[in-house]
Amino acid sequence: MFRVVSVALLSLLLACGGKSSTPAPLAPLPDDGAVPHQDDQAKAPPVQEDREQEKAPPEPPLEPMTLTLEARTPEVAVVAKGKGKKAALRYALVAGATQRFELAVRMKADLSGNQMVMPELHATYAREIQSVADDGTATVRFTLEEISATDVSGATAPAAEVSAALAAFVGLTIDTTITPQGLFGTQTVHLPPGADPQTFELIAPNMVVLPADKVGAGAKWKVTTQSFGNIAATVTSTFKLDSRKGDVAKVSGATTVSAQPQTMNQGGMTAQLEKLEGSDAVKLELDLARAVGVGTIEQKWSMQMNANGQSMTVAMEKVSTVAAK
Repeated sequence: MFRVVSVALLSLLLACGGKSSTPAPLAPLPDDGAVPHQDDQAKAPPVQEDREQEKAPPEPPLEPMTLTLEARTPEVAVVAKGKGKKAALRYALVAGATQRFELAVRMKADLSGNQMVMPELHATYAREIQSVADDGTATVRFTLEEISATDVSGATAPAAEVSAALAAFVGLTIDTTITPQGLFGTQTVHLPPGADPQTFELIAPNMVVLPADKVGAGAKWKVTTQSFGNIAATVTSTFKLDSRKGDVAKVSGATTVSAQPQTMNQGGMTAQLEKLEGSDAVKLELDLARAVGVGTIEQKWSMQMNANGQSMTVAMEKVSTVAAK
């Protein structure tokens, strides 16, 4: 269930008012450290007011962007099949159906001692199932219809400024496929002009991957991938089927993430990753008939890195709540 939160989001927080402990630079004095004498200023040649001012060329208009996110097939293994009658856990994907859901995100971060608290984000997606193949795999389109921020206590960035910065994402679409097991195919993301491709990771939709075997109450399964964003890492989620009644399954889970030291490249920057570790806790109610999960995901992760000879520590805490609309 992990979604990496990019360094671009930290930049957004700082740009929108995140508090920094770094003092503001002072304006430089003249070369000799002396203040110009009033008489010297009087001798300065007059400014020609009729001189044509040099004008900077206009900024080129922002263009939409298209991202291609290749499908990543995780390893799924049943640890315990559970008790009682065993049945398949499958999402029912029906052609022509449209489901709306809201993702609410609260997050705080620590960037080498610089504390930042994000306003609460609210993103509303519509998911349209365009067609369904014989094996149950659906061709779908997600559309981001609304996104905004609301103030929370202690926020270091004004909600109005964050909302303005994220407004460019409205109209974003994602074209992909989803299997009845909850596996995404290759995703084609169409970003409107001005939408940051890295910040998109914060609001990207996700689903619980289900086991292939038939299971009963108390069943457990592991889902393992080998990436955390663009970092080579081992991410292992262990899910438990707490109960099932008809098409409604209650699922809980926990995730761990770890990585070996490596070189990272993101946004044209290179850094040496020294340590990465994280965890999350999941509590969701899956409506299999509508192929949607509602509930809460709590995530924590931290990393130590070195860039340009400077050591940096980044720690994140994020709480996401998903609700059907």
